[in-house]
Amino acid sequence: MRTVILNKEDIYKGYLILVNKEHYIRDNNFFIKGNDVFGKVNSLVNKTNCFSVKGNDGSNKVNDFISKMNNFSSKSNDFSSKVNGLVSKENDFISMENGFSSKGVGSSSRKNSFSGRYNSFSYGHSDFSHTGKLIPVDAQYKDVLLESKTLASLLQLLKLIGCRNEIIPVSGYRSRNEQEQIYNQSLLENGTVFTERYVALPDRSEHQTGLAIDLARNANEIDFIRPDFPYTGIYGTFRKNAVKYGFIERYQKDKESITGISYEPWHFRYVGYPHSQIMQDNNLSLEEYILFIKDYLYGEKHFRIQEMSREIEVSYIPVGFDTTTVEVPENNCFQISGNNVDGFVITIWS
Repeated sequence: MRTVILNKEDIYKGYLILVNKEHYIRDNNFFIKGNDVFGKVNSLVNKTNCFSVKGNDGSNKVNDFISKMNNFSSKSNDFSSKVNGLVSKENDFISMENGFSSKGVGSSSRKNSFSGRYNSFSYGHSDFSHTGKLIPVDAQYKDVLLESKTLASLLQLLKLIGCRNEIIPVSGYRSRNEQEQIYNQSLLENGTVFTERYVALPDRSEHQTGLAIDLARNANEIDFIRPDFPYTGIYGTFRKNAVKYGFIERYQKDKESITGISYEPWHFRYVGYPHSQIMQDNNLSLEEYILFIKDYLYGEKHFRIQEMSREIEVSYIPVGFDTTTVEVPENNCFQISGNNVDGFVITIWS
């Protein structure tokens, strides 16, 4: 067995953190404790991924929702050729390849769009964080950033479904300042009722984690706050396969009273596999999943899922007064994520 020591503040970090009206962003760093599964950075070569664009640049008239809030900076213009992602060996659905290649998305106007993002993964701060780096989804959409493993999983999902020019990334990571400006601008343009339904307050938005993305059907005009993302065609295929790559449709129609957010069929959140699969199989929102998994106390009762030749165990660890010591199997891959509420979710691959 190996010993892992978790600090109290670690509950605010990880792929399973719950962000809503009650549980808000409280930490500036993002990381997952574990072994080599999340410690090895692989370069994912993406010469022409699903978000690349060929031609028709003239039709890409971007109306700034907020004018030039934060200047995006990067030492390299290598956005479309290199995506450094953390690809975990435990997920049989995500296999390492030499790279991605697929046709790109056509240009379109994105109503109320942004210019400028930070290039480090931090909740509303520009200081560098050692893991979970924010990466532009593509050179054409360099203002849309995602956490590295989230982006790697998304690109592989888009490759699987044969995305050509149908899906547009609308909004990924947002700083606290950006979220505040979006909220205030929506109050002015749309009123209080609309804004409280569709726009989260600063520090209550999943977009501040870098784990969430809004997607849209490729069209000449795309609404920034409520983009159209249908359930048919390639969009339905995306939804069908999303859980295999760790994504959930975060704000479902029948869960509004639980999430506190109106139905948003365009908003997808990365939680990682097998959590996405467990949520779908049991019809659980993230709020419900956090409560559900608490019935499986680590070392006593584990939730088990069989995946191909592997057994995956998921359980809950309550946070200690100061530190929490966890003994994990020496030779097993594992992941520990805070829930941003009262403890940790531990996942072990046998």
